Amino acid sequence: MHYCMLNLFPFQIKVWLALNIAKGYNECMNHFSHAEKIKKGFALSKDITKQYATTYYFASLFLPRQIRPPVYALYTVCRISDECVDNNSPEAMQEALTKIKDSIASAYTQQECANEILCAFKDVVERYQIPKAYFDELLRGITMDLTRRRYESFNELYRYCYRVAGVVGLLMLKIFGCQDLRAQEYAVKLGVAMQLTNIVRDVKEDYAKGRIYLPQDELMQYRVSEADIAHATLTQELKALLQFQIKRARQFYEDSLNGITMIKGMRIRLVIILMAALYARILNVIERARYNVFARRARVGLTEKLLLVAFSLVRLIMYQIGNNPRAGNHHR
Repeated sequence: MHYCMLNLFPFQIKVWLALNIAKGYNECMNHFSHAEKIKKGFALSKDITKQYATTYYFASLFLPRQIRPPVYALYTVCRISDECVDNNSPEAMQEALTKIKDSIASAYTQQECANEILCAFKDVVERYQIPKAYFDELLRGITMDLTRRRYESFNELYRYCYRVAGVVGLLMLKIFGCQDLRAQEYAVKLGVAMQLTNIVRDVKEDYAKGRIYLPQDELMQYRVSEADIAHATLTQELKALLQFQIKRARQFYEDSLNGITMIKGMRIRLVIILMAALYARILNVIERARYNVFARRARVGLTEKLLLVAFSLVRLIMYQIGNNPRAGNHHR
């Protein structure tokens, strides 16, 4: 089976083929050199990123060409890992997650990689010296989706967000070649901000999977019941709660960009600013819909994305000349 044929399948089938390859495919893989497997793995990772992470892919086009493939390879493994817990059967989810853990662990050994994606992934973790502890933490966060359906407080939710998104920021720092340890705090903040944005946007979809990420104590504080979410009832109380969540996410975006000057390279700085702007704009879309997160999924259109590129360039220039624009000003 050629790797391009994976594009014929829905994502979860593609995941299964990528990480639990049939014996015949493994035998076919043996005809390729290690370098060819890595190259094909990067190509497949790019295809998956382009198809399933349009905003992420759009921003990545502004990165230096040589670091795009590693970014796609890491995204693909993170995405595949996350998809494991969105299966139907708890047993199937646990089995898939176990396979993911074993696959990631194998990249840190001398054993030959099982497929193209893992070959590319192994190349990245070796070349950029990415600690396995980062992926251990990521997998702990993903495992929380198997064991937890509710979060009592924001402190509990933050731990989850750190693991599934903040750690991704740390991974990107490795690819970007950032040696300044102070930047880690800000990379985590950006990841958490993006995850908080996803939580606000995906209230309806998450409830359909049996999950409510909005902290229970805040639901109680704003007098929002689970029945409101279950029945897609947009009460004034729920609007107020979503306003609060959006304000919190924006604060994380603002704080995250305080570390932008610790990043070397104009293009990398631009992409970080752009990623923050693109995801923060989702919050604007929700506001324009009057907080109706039940009617349709909030998306940022291409025209708006292009405008945000221009906005991000202006902000980059302001940082370069020594000004420190507020990260949240663009939402006004």
